[in-house]
Amino acid sequence: EATDGRAIRTGEDVARYLLTDKMQKPKDALCIYYCNLASERFVSKRRSTEAPLPKRRHTVYDPYNIVVVDHDHTNGEHFTISASGVTHLGPDEISEVTPLANWLGHKEVYD
Repeated sequence: EATDGRAIRTGEDVARYLLTDKMQKPKDALCIYYCNLASERFVSKRRSTEAPLPKRRHTVYDPYNIVVVDHDHTNGEHFTISASGVTHLGPDEISEVTPLANWLGHKEVYD
């Protein structure tokens, strides 16, 4: 939960909170939020034909659909979010850091 009482549940919530409020609340600028990938979402996909096919559900990997968890509940692949940016960590992978504003822009394009 943010210091002003707002619920912070997703990576997007964290990023927007830190971008808008971090300069006003130095305490929050020092926080690190831990996130896991959310359960994979399902989307309907249709082939482009003259007669529409019944909707099928396919699992889609969404690297921007992340949820805040306690540090003790992070998975092998997880994320940290701080005022510095979003860090993607995974087993046997090189970690990558993306500045908050860039990460939000990538998320909007991906969605």
